[in-house]
Amino acid sequence: MTKWHFGSILLTIPLNDIVIRKGKEALMDEKEIIIMAAIQEFEEKGRYSARMEDIARRAGISKMRLHQQFATLDELFKEVIKAFSRRIFREEE
Repeated sequence: MTKWHFGSILLTIPLNDIVIRKGKEALMDEKEIIIMAAIQEFEEKGRYSARMEDIARRAGISKMRLHQQFATLDELFKEVIKAFSRRIFREEE
């Protein structure tokens, strides 16, 4: 279970229950796969120790393909925050 704090809001996501790929068949869209891989990497290594190469490996794609989707680690981190924000607002409705 991943726990992220945003001020007074605690968001938990059961990452161990998520199957990112089954063989070559993607179970989620590529950006979602990358974001989930990035969340796991940020959780394990922290924001400043995570590397694009490790996120790409975890997502099952090449580093070049990852850079086609997200040019920098900062851009990817911002997308992770946006994904959490969307989830928070959906849960409030």
